[in-house]
Amino acid sequence: IRSLWQARYGSDVLAQACVPGAGMVLHGLRSGWVLGADCRTRRSVVKCKAGRSIQELVVNPRDPHQFAVLGYEQFPRLWDTRMVRPLVKYHGASSPASKGTANLRISWDGDLLGCSTSRLQTPSLSLWSLKTGKEVSVVGGNGVHDFIWCPQLGPDALCVLEEDNFPKIKSINFVV
Repeated sequence: IRSLWQARYGSDVLAQACVPGAGMVLHGLRSGWVLGADCRTRRSVVKCKAGRSIQELVVNPRDPHQFAVLGYEQFPRLWDTRMVRPLVKYHGASSPASKGTANLRISWDGDLLGCSTSRLQTPSLSLWSLKTGKEVSVVGGNGVHDFIWCPQLGPDALCVLEEDNFPKIKSINFVV
């Protein structure tokens, strides 16, 4: 593997996402900054203070200028690289990123934002409308470890990986 270019930051990189077709990679830092590096011009092109200790970063598959970010003990936010400000802030019953791991995903059609948590007391999967920020659904149950969108099964179909606390049994549920 040959290095094409190297970016150096004053903070740990905890999350990253590739912007399709733009030659840009977004980096989420422990300091809360999101930095965008253009690999073609070898320079930073986006810089925004997006929260505290960025855990997850995902690009909207339908709009390469938008990305969702999840900071430690914060709700997700949708940002725009052109305006360098949050477009939508998502709210729910409890902060998805508190006291546990979280996974952030945008649906393939760019309509929904999902955030799963594997907290010990209240594992859940929260779904919001990407554009309005309105909470659409909260799926509870066993420890929600991760999830993916399954458009082959239906427009909003999910594959949810759950984990029981005792004994350690993993199960996969398909939710439509």
